[in-house]
Amino acid sequence: MAKQITPYDSDSDEAWIRDLPDEDYDTRGVSATKFRGSWTVGVQLMELLRGVPLEDELRDKILAALQGVEGVTEAGEEDREIWTVQGTPNGGALVDAVGAVLDALAAQSQAEINRLVE
Repeated sequence: MAKQITPYDSDSDEAWIRDLPDEDYDTRGVSATKFRGSWTVGVQLMELLRGVPLEDELRDKILAALQGVEGVTEAGEEDREIWTVQGTPNGGALVDAVGAVLDALAAQSQAEINRLVE
């Protein structure tokens, strides 16, 4: 579940994180920060998964989840683990939508991470 937090810097208007135990954050963590009317959504897992088939599936599903949040007018990838979102969505809804994607693919993600570190 999403939890609103104090933004990490004074330039941000609003910040949300997925309320998880620390040990789950690498595979299921999501953050959203509003800055000057647009949102950035961070997904830590995407920094870990590189060059594997699951990466493309996750990217597609994360984008679709963000586009499906009420109030989103545009969403796209900014960087390997960052998406930008335009419109008037609720930050908690962004975090929860992406969190649902990560939960659905958590077992596959963990297996892929385990394989990559072996």
